[in-house]
Amino acid sequence: MSTPLLDVANLCTEFETEQGTAHAVRGVSFSLNPGETLGLVGESGCGKSVTALSILGLLPGRRARTLEGSSVRFRGEELLSASSSRLREVRGNGIGMVFQEPMTSLNPVLRVGEQIAETIREHEGGRNSSTRGRVIDLLERVGIPDPDVRYNAYPHQLSGGMRQRVMLAIALACGPDLLIADEPTTALDVTIQAQILDLLDGLRREFGMALLLISHDLGVVARVADRVAVMYAGRIVERGRIPDLFAKAAHPYTQGLLRAIPRLDARPGPLAAIPGQVPDPHDDEVGCPFAPRCPEVMTRCRTELPPEFSSSAGASRCWLAGPAD
Repeated sequence: MSTPLLDVANLCTEFETEQGTAHAVRGVSFSLNPGETLGLVGESGCGKSVTALSILGLLPGRRARTLEGSSVRFRGEELLSASSSRLREVRGNGIGMVFQEPMTSLNPVLRVGEQIAETIREHEGGRNSSTRGRVIDLLERVGIPDPDVRYNAYPHQLSGGMRQRVMLAIALACGPDLLIADEPTTALDVTIQAQILDLLDGLRREFGMALLLISHDLGVVARVADRVAVMYAGRIVERGRIPDLFAKAAHPYTQGLLRAIPRLDARPGPLAAIPGQVPDPHDDEVGCPFAPRCPEVMTRCRTELPPEFSSSAGASRCWLAGPAD
């Protein structure tokens, strides 16, 4: 069996805050093979973005820490113990990332072409003339019209969809083996969302890279992902291949997310919603974290954290998915 491109094992990340220790990620494990797309799904506050930032070592050092026993291996190399200089080499060259909000990620006082060129020069060097040509080619490949003109544009002169394409160009500038896309369609209208997702999938195939797609929307992930992992309160509560999970979701939280997807063939009415909210990460974990919101809660759910039960459809961290007593 081939070694996974990315192997995350028992990842635990905490933040020290004025209210105490916030347990943002609690024992997350998953792997990603070359050329594969994995969707990481869950509500805001479930730990998806912190997982991505932990992988790349981009968390604030004074307040955040990954706990002993956590492991993030990329091409077989442990990243959590890598030096700062080594991580800078991996970012961009090995792993590219598209952040949630391009307007706050791009430098407002630098032309977008220069921001892409900066990435290439940092990792590969090169002359300004040759770098400019590569940048214009990248802008064209991510679907930006008149790339030689857009090279000189500032971020505020571009639409949200165009800014997201610029972020894609930056992430792809050095041909990474893995692209992490954190909510790449947030705040975009439906038509532009579809364009960005199709572009991501097309670029994944063109560059032969793996894709970790982070989203709160199962419908978005289903469009391009091979497998999906559902996160809740810092843990992966269900995982499986897209067709299996949509047909046989075992965890009540996943079922709730599926019901919340708008459907064209459904009668008009209020959208389905999961009552309650994600638990405070400062709270101690007692039992299943979804128990207070679960319509099928049992007594043991409130006192015992369920293990992960495997099945032909995937795996679920729910007592309902376990063997009958």
